[in-house]
Amino acid sequence: MEQAARRGVQFLRDHFVDKDTGGSALPLVRIYVTQQSDQLEPHVRDFAVAAGADSRIGPDVVCLTLLASAGEQETWNDRNRSIGHKAIPLPSEQAISRLPMVSQLFDQLGVDARHVIGPGGALVADERRPYGIFHVEEARDHPAIPAQADFVIPYAVRSAIGFGGILPAGEMFAVVAFSRVRILERAVDAFVAAALATKLALLSFSGGPVFDGHDAEPVGDDLALARAESRAETLDQLLIVRFDMVMREAERLESELSQAEERSVELAASQDALAQSEAARPRSSRGPSTVSSAWMPTDGSSSSTMLPNRPSAIAERTFSATSSVTVSCLPRCASVTDSGSPTTESTERARSSAVGSR
Repeated sequence: MEQAARRGVQFLRDHFVDKDTGGSALPLVRIYVTQQSDQLEPHVRDFAVAAGADSRIGPDVVCLTLLASAGEQETWNDRNRSIGHKAIPLPSEQAISRLPMVSQLFDQLGVDARHVIGPGGALVADERRPYGIFHVEEARDHPAIPAQADFVIPYAVRSAIGFGGILPAGEMFAVVAFSRVRILERAVDAFVAAALATKLALLSFSGGPVFDGHDAEPVGDDLALARAESRAETLDQLLIVRFDMVMREAERLESELSQAEERSVELAASQDALAQSEAARPRSSRGPSTVSSAWMPTDGSSSSTMLPNRPSAIAERTFSATSSVTVSCLPRCASVTDSGSPTTESTERARSSAVGSR
């Protein structure tokens, strides 16, 4: 499971790109999994015991354990080199409430803390339920985001996003990412698909060895069946989520196309009204026809507005967010010489007169 998690966090860091810099927008991505303290490696268990010094850490206490990490600093790419996040003991609901980020993570994911700290396997009943998204749009000075002076400010963290779920054997996983790019509320739903994809990558290892260096054990029939059912259910959920995302995007593009068509009709009506107004004015009172010519296309095509059919417009809108047309006009009386200086007919006559008088 650790190897799959490591690839997952690195994938997120590599593909969540800041368009302004071309680099990763995520200075740090981490994935955690719940494990009982007696299942932890000795050095991780010792860390958990020290971290939970205010309460007894027994062998059945659940710990939110760092499974994989990817980030800008070298030490952030090795879970064993983490200074303060190797394992977070969760001995009671009160202990969880004293951890602002963990508490809000559980709340927004929709995970009942009583299930997390309950006996092993208590989370299996919730395995098929969809979970929410942990989202902090503005990380600066937010109470749920610790290490403001050491992390948020120096690494210009704007937002935090988290997602997770329950695996077939009852483990809870949670991914937490910190972004330099602001993640708006309307973009949060897209991470539901990321949560389901992460679950698909991890569920095949549920109930087996979690960390590197441990040989896989034979899988019993019950666990194999639970994994297969979970995979089928998760794939169904992922297809539904993707379908909903495509439909919402199509509706958005359809709405924008309709608005563009309405603006085009209004513009054509304004052009016709302006042309009729110009035609109705007495010839003596008309000025240069610069205003009406400004509405004319420069490529010789008709001035009437041609609207593409709806499917083509949607395709164009998908691949091109914006378009612009720039029209350049040169004075009719001027030409440009090789030296770049303008000459006019009057200038040529003056030059000829000067030559004749010499």
